[in-house]
Amino acid sequence: MKFYIMKNEDKNRLKGEEGNRINAVMSAAGMNFTKLLRHIAATFLRLFYGWVFRLLSSFCTLQRAINYP
Repeated sequence: MKFYIMKNEDKNRLKGEEGNRINAVMSAAGMNFTKLLRHIAATFLRLFYGWVFRLLSSFCTLQRAINYP
């Protein structure tokens, strides 16, 4: 979790106690959305690298079969 100093643009623009509640919910939703996007990206990369590895290993197997004496 990263902590940073709030700038003027990052202040809560909603007024009152209800505004504070809405801000907390929206912040949590944004954090969860970020986690979800990271998980989706990691899964995609894992599948992509697996596909590339299988493609390269099948190509190497084919090359060995062609060069077999």
